[in-house]
Formats: sequence, C-alpha cells, structure tokens
Amino acid sequence: MLMLKEFREASGLKVAQVAERVGVPYETYRKWEKGDSKPNWEQLCRVADVLHCSLDDLTGRRETLTQEERTMLARWRTLSDQGKSTVLAVMDSFQEGSGSSEERTA
Repeated sequence: MLMLKEFREASGLKVAQVAERVGVPYETYRKWEKGDSKPNWEQLCRVADVLHCSLDDLTGRRETLTQEERTMLARWRTLSDQGKSTVLAVMDSFQEGSGSSEERTA
C-alpha cells in the first residue's frame, strides 16, 4: 500500500499542489491516494521527489514512522546545510543536559 496521503500531509501540501508538481491531473493523484489506481514507476519517483521522501518510505518498505516523525523528516529534508547544523546543535544540547541512558543507569 502506498503512503501518499501520509507523506503529503506531513509535507503540508494539498492534493492539487502535489498533482501539479508531479505533472498529473488532480483527479489522477486523488485516485492514487485513495488506492483506486496506481502511479507508474516514473510518476512514483516524481512523487517521492516532491514529497522529499524515498520510494521505500512511500511504499512502506521501511519501519513505519509516526505522523510527527514524518512531519519532522519532511521539514528536515527542506533545510539548508546550515539549518541542519543548527538543528543538530540544539538536539545535542538537549541530549547533553539529560545525559545518555548509559550515564543515567551507571
């Protein structure tokens, strides 16, 4: 089963926006999300590019992420290198404050 709707919603895009960026009619993309029809390989690759995810993500071949995790991942993929460095620095500061699980159990 394709996870088109989940990744589209996580990316904050509307059906019409994805359809336009992929180059298919609105109704075609809507049918893909509903499972009434399926995109071909080339179309699926374009959808993955638009939604900033992998084909494995879209096809559910990877560990399932929560909605919050999908949203964070979609947002992460749109960040510049500097933005990613900033986010990682903030995450590191939170982890340093709480200590690792090994430190807490020692």
